[in-house]
Amino acid sequence: MSKDKSIKKQLAGLDGWDDTPEKSFEDPAPGKYQTKIDAATINNAKSSGRLQVSWELTIANGDFKGRKLFKHDGLDTEDGRSYFRGSLARLGHEWPDDPSDLPDILEELIGSFCSVTVRKRKDQDGVATYFDKALDSDDVEDEIGDEPDDEPKDEPEEDEPEDEPEDEPEEDELTAAQVREMTKKQLKQLIKDKKLDVDTTEATEDIQVAVIEELELTDEEPEEEPEEVECEITFKAKAVDKVMKKKFIKMAKAADLDPDDYDDITDMLKELAESYGLSGAFKKPEALLKAIAKAAD
Repeated sequence: MSKDKSIKKQLAGLDGWDDTPEKSFEDPAPGKYQTKIDAATINNAKSSGRLQVSWELTIANGDFKGRKLFKHDGLDTEDGRSYFRGSLARLGHEWPDDPSDLPDILEELIGSFCSVTVRKRKDQDGVATYFDKALDSDDVEDEIGDEPDDEPKDEPEEDEPEDEPEDEPEEDELTAAQVREMTKKQLKQLIKDKKLDVDTTEATEDIQVAVIEELELTDEEPEEEPEEVECEITFKAKAVDKVMKKKFIKMAKAADLDPDDYDDITDMLKELAESYGLSGAFKKPEALLKAIAKAAD
């Protein structure tokens, strides 16, 4: 009884009871929303008893932030399963070979984010919800459509230095590499400043690619100068034995050189060695040919 008296006392102490306005939760307006999957369970519909997957979603941002969306996919007919299979594909999951694996898949989806489209139902009240695609948590904005505050900020005191602004690349110095390092917030500001035709509801990587294409940016990284390699051949013609000489003659003919012109042949070997990155002095022809063969492999 003491508890009941406490409740009655609290109710009696409520101020402005008669002036309480009447409000109701309207359905979210038709459109696209970023949502979090709070629940995905397999159950039987109360009215028809059909086997179904019931989804509970929460709108993550915008005017309807915090509003719940509900979706039901039937499993007991081929037509219903076809739509459900499409939902799984949009959320990044393949169709399981065994239907008994379905509860584990649904468990993995709880807590993840996705974009959805909300439409008015044609023949009845309420709205219908359709999955668009899965989202990374980084792609979910805290607020959608909020314009920056145009109100002037208080000027800092004279003895208090202003915070140094973050270094932003100048327009003529912006490169593709810099765009790929930008966060979604920075990308949105860049798109707004340059009035680019880029969809900011896409994933961060997709926005980066679109911005790079719109601005026709390149990485503009300087080409690396090839390292100069010098190879020194110090062996003389007389150091080439008969077997090695045959190899030299064969190589010379293949390169349209005179087999009897030893200087041209050694120059060719030197260029070949340097092209494979070989350096240093070679006193014996066997060592040079072995080094070239090893580098070629």
